[in-house]
Amino acid sequence: MQVDLLGLSLGGMVAQVIAHREAHLVRKLILAGTGPAGGTGITKVTRLSNLALLRGALARQDPKKYLFFTRTANSVHLAERLPNSELVLYPDAGHGGIFQHHAAFTATALAFLAR
Repeated sequence: MQVDLLGLSLGGMVAQVIAHREAHLVRKLILAGTGPAGGTGITKVTRLSNLALLRGALARQDPKKYLFFTRTANSVHLAERLPNSELVLYPDAGHGGIFQHHAAFTATALAFLAR
């Protein structure tokens, strides 16, 4: 029996480990708001998250503004490492892309899983 996995953020990192260690169990893998091992800033995620929270508090703005909009290209690097991958990028959406573009994400994910 095989499963389809959706991994978001830290869950995406966990899903990558599962797919790597138990590939025979995974039929399809959807990764969102995550990055590859060794990707830009991956080792500094906690520090960057805390800085974004502080920045949001100081600017009196929602910290998600700083957390959800990416300034890196880790998605491209991750897709290059995964055989038979399909990369979908949503405009001005980083960590929260599946929430910011939920209708498009849902349609794309369901089509991918149906293939």
